[in-house]
Amino acid sequence: MSAAGGMDIDDDTGERMAAALEREYGYMAMVLWEVAGRHFTAFWRGHVPVGVYVKGRTPQELRTAIAVRLSEVRLAVEAGHLPHAASGFPTPPSGRRAG
Repeated sequence: MSAAGGMDIDDDTGERMAAALEREYGYMAMVLWEVAGRHFTAFWRGHVPVGVYVKGRTPQELRTAIAVRLSEVRLAVEAGHLPHAASGFPTPPSGRRAG
């Protein structure tokens, strides 16, 4: 039993959810369903001064991880600990469509 509605996410569903999450973020995140790990992995494609790589067992857990990591990077930039991205800081689109 898992956090996804009381049942495990099967591979086809995981792949569809990953694709829906990519669309939800306007393709600013590359989202993968990792079969062996039974989780989602996201790589942020936007202009940030450091790589943003997060994992989550469910779509909501991944959304939260992305938001937290982008917030951490934003705070580090604002505090002067990281260089500012030339094109501004990304803001992921809001909304929850997948999962």
